[in-house]
Amino acid sequence: MGGHYQQELDLLSMFKDVAGAFVQQASPPEQVRHLLDRAVRTAVGERRVTAVILPNDLQDLPYNEPPRAHGTVHSGIGYSKPRVLPFDEDLQRAAEVLNAGHKVAILVGAGALQATEQVIAIAEKLGAGVAKALLGKAVLPDDLPWVTGSIGLLGTEPSYQLMSDCDTLLMIGSGFPYSEFLPREGQARGVQIDLQPDMLSLRCPMEVNLVGDASETLRALLPLLEHKTDRRWRDKVETWRALVKQEVIGTPAIRLNV
Repeated sequence: MGGHYQQELDLLSMFKDVAGAFVQQASPPEQVRHLLDRAVRTAVGERRVTAVILPNDLQDLPYNEPPRAHGTVHSGIGYSKPRVLPFDEDLQRAAEVLNAGHKVAILVGAGALQATEQVIAIAEKLGAGVAKALLGKAVLPDDLPWVTGSIGLLGTEPSYQLMSDCDTLLMIGSGFPYSEFLPREGQARGVQIDLQPDMLSLRCPMEVNLVGDASETLRALLPLLEHKTDRRWRDKVETWRALVKQEVIGTPAIRLNV
């Protein structure tokens, strides 16, 4: 290190943007225990990338437990996921917005990956269509007739129509970056659910922002929602989906004469 050696890199600087939650380089073997404990707990607890850098010479050394001495750290393992829920009055405010909507759209991201059952129940109760951000593709199967598929630069036409025509948006666990594919400002009332407060109202102004785990928050929100008997909006969403599917299936195959 510091000798202008072949392929020498400042690895801490290289990793700090992608692993900003925790990136450290080990010096003595006794330090590795603490760095790994903290890196794993940070990665799991904050759902962010972490990195531990082990120099070549350190990798060849035997591991020793940290001594009982000043300046050493004795860490431990273990992490239990907390139950993160909004207050009842905030859930009620969110329900009032969603109940008042006639054309509800839902956008799901990576934060909803463990909430498939709850997302389906909410969508059925609200008669909503659901679009998926790239990292939320696995939240719902694409064969559901009211799932419009991906959104954004590589999104589907039904997803674009869903966002263009809705009067209410429920965004769940998504930091989808392209505001131009979301409802125009003032077009739709909004409710957003996310574990990270700094992701709320980031792309589109939201009327109610809920800090909470997606599955727990949706489970608590579900009893407060009214079942929408007018299914004209849902029927329209399913028609958009069906037309696109028909166009894809009905497109004649290109024959190659080789």
